Amino acid sequence: MTLRQQLVENDSGHIIDVSRVPDKRRPFVQVMVSLAGAVGVALLVPFVMLLAGLLVALPVRGIVEVIGWLMARIAG
Repeated sequence: MTLRQQLVENDSGHIIDVSRVPDKRRPFVQVMVSLAGAVGVALLVPFVMLLAGLLVALPVRGIVEVIGWLMARIAG
């Protein structure tokens, strides 16, 4: 029994449409859209990491600046 016959004659009684012959070639536009999506996701990950780091770095730097300002006021 071939894979195609197994797909059509499954146990649940549902019929899967396998009438369309799978085409190995993809149009150029589909390839470019897929590539653009993959690049977008790949660039989104570092952006999210930088944004998360910014949410930590800014308050820490603010606290350090306030401490430095207070030390200068106390010492000077």
